[in-house]
Amino acid sequence: AHEIFGAHLANLQATEAESAAALGAAARLLARARAVHVAGFRASLTVAHAFFYGYRLLRDEVHLIDGGSAGLEAQLRPLGPRDVVVAVGFAPYSRESAQVLAQARDAGAAVLAVTDSLASPLARAARQTLLFAATSPSFFPSVAAAVALVEALLEQLAADGGAPVVRRIGRVEAQLRAAGAYLPGAGLPVKRTTRIIKK
Repeated sequence: AHEIFGAHLANLQATEAESAAALGAAARLLARARAVHVAGFRASLTVAHAFFYGYRLLRDEVHLIDGGSAGLEAQLRPLGPRDVVVAVGFAPYSRESAQVLAQARDAGAAVLAVTDSLASPLARAARQTLLFAATSPSFFPSVAAAVALVEALLEQLAADGGAPVVRRIGRVEAQLRAAGAYLPGAGLPVKRTTRIIKK
């Protein structure tokens, strides 16, 4: 356990050093998009879904591409030239990612790659790239730094959005409560809301 947590810590530090300065430009690319499509497969799906879920709280035009029940082709069909595809992946890269990148290219959509190397096929197809470290002593690559990176991107998007984002989060939270999504007594931490407002 000590070795695993040590690897996670090293990955977090390497990812911050590599990508923190690029978060602002990545957020601006997403904010200008007509729609954002978030793609991740296999182990990368965890990271993609975390970003999709969080960003969907901030705006409606966010869609997950995971090859689910509708099929990959159906999920890729709406891509357009004013859209951005957030492509998440690390070695070994999934075959589905290549299909997403090809469709994004054909549709004229921009790609924001969240990946482990500038040599990855995702980065080579991207307008902008955010890099994360995935080193692990285990058989399984570590996605801890990748999740931290997309959480930092969400914080940047929320901070850039200012008061309108805070109001939207309030409306979404109220809708979730009214729909019975939370157990009684569950609340949004006051510190978190205050931080967004201060930014």
